[in-house]
Amino acid sequence: MERVDALLMSGGADIDPALYGARPGEFVFPPHPARDAAELAALAVAERRGIPVLGVCRGLQLISITRGGTLDQHLPEHSPAVPGRYEPRTIRVKPDSLLGGALGPSPTVYCHHHQGIDKLGAGLVATAWSDDGVIEGAEAEDPSAPFLAGLQAHGELGEDTVALFEAFIEAAKAGPRR
Repeated sequence: MERVDALLMSGGADIDPALYGARPGEFVFPPHPARDAAELAALAVAERRGIPVLGVCRGLQLISITRGGTLDQHLPEHSPAVPGRYEPRTIRVKPDSLLGGALGPSPTVYCHHHQGIDKLGAGLVATAWSDDGVIEGAEAEDPSAPFLAGLQAHGELGEDTVALFEAFIEAAKAGPRR
């Protein structure tokens, strides 16, 4: 991690519910403890060094969990109608936020999640929501903090999210903020 300029945490398998003080519900997929441990360690180093962090789907969830957040283990209305297919959804984004500056107020994003944030972790603020109120994005509450943001949707898909990755790259070029 000493040579890393930024940390992108991608989507993937469900996070072990034990990490947020819960038992696995009926719809929780088997966790990958080695991945959980590796990503938690990488996130801790990134934050200590003040390098930019962008979480996508699982990445956002993990950022929140490290701050005492919890997950809603099953959101059937957000699960894909066809397994493996990412579905478009328009979300609301707080305009005067890091995500709002990059995504605009109502981007179309592509979702493939059956879990989401229940209680947001300390030091984070929700800045994007689906029509039913599910948190779709969050970032550091302190705007002077290093770039720390997450998007529940898969930002690597679609055109409305390109500017978020560009902002992340610019933050990485600027170097650590601590």
